[in-house]
Amino acid sequence: MDITTILVVLTVISVFIFDFTNGFHDSADMVATAIASRAMKTSVAIGIVSFFTFLGPLVIGLAVADTIGTFVDISTAPLIDAQALVIAALLAAVTYNIITWKFGLPSSSSNSLAGGLVGAGLYVVGTSHINWGVDALAQGHLTGVMKVIAGLFASPFLGFVAGFIIMKLIFFVFKRFTIKIRPLFVVSCPVSPRYGRLVQEVKVIA
Repeated sequence: MDITTILVVLTVISVFIFDFTNGFHDSADMVATAIASRAMKTSVAIGIVSFFTFLGPLVIGLAVADTIGTFVDISTAPLIDAQALVIAALLAAVTYNIITWKFGLPSSSSNSLAGGLVGAGLYVVGTSHINWGVDALAQGHLTGVMKVIAGLFASPFLGFVAGFIIMKLIFFVFKRFTIKIRPLFVVSCPVSPRYGRLVQEVKVIA
């Protein structure tokens, strides 16, 4: 078995390891609110997230992957160097995922992979082959690394605004409904008599 074949095997293994860490890292963020609020059982929440995570790329597309794939130009690099670059980027992202998971730090596996690619790319092909996106930004286009930076700053604010608007809309639409509407928001968690009495007491106090 030559070195190229070995590197291909290591690349595939690295991808599987990265996907596994991506699963318990990012998917856990997706189900945390639903489980903590008891809106869903753990098994139901994990099942839904697993299904749509698998279905998403097949139905919606690979826009994020396409963006990350343009960060580093490895077309002129030797095959072995290019394979080593990909493996290093994946293992760097895995390491970052494990560290941030260990300390409970919210972060993105996609961003960690992007950083791993840029870091490994700087060593293998140099800064001239990195798509920083600075020149495109000066012309009004958002590409390359600048997309990641823009997302880091914009996503918390946009999430705050969207969450506020959607929550306000939900309260407005369902403000006249009773506790009987709860099954629309809660999956496989029946209302207990104690919960029903608590809701009635709150209504009386209000």
